[in-house]
Amino acid sequence: MTEVQCDSPPTSKDAPSNSGTGKHVNWNFVSVEIGFVCGIGAVILPLMFCKRWRIRYYKCTDGVVYKIFPKLDPRNRTWTPGRRL
Repeated sequence: MTEVQCDSPPTSKDAPSNSGTGKHVNWNFVSVEIGFVCGIGAVILPLMFCKRWRIRYYKCTDGVVYKIFPKLDPRNRTWTPGRRL
């Protein structure tokens, strides 16, 4: 019988090596980046090119901000400094 040494790494010329040469592409990261860019583009591009959508979007976001921070609402003339609600 032949003796096998356990401390030597296996040497195989057929096994693929990932030695960090830059030839390996991690497609998980690439697909995430493509999805992120497409998702942002699906939101931003219509707002850039369609004026009606842009105006409606900003009116909705302003309404949400004014509900959270009513003191920022320029239409709210009933609020006076020093008066508690």
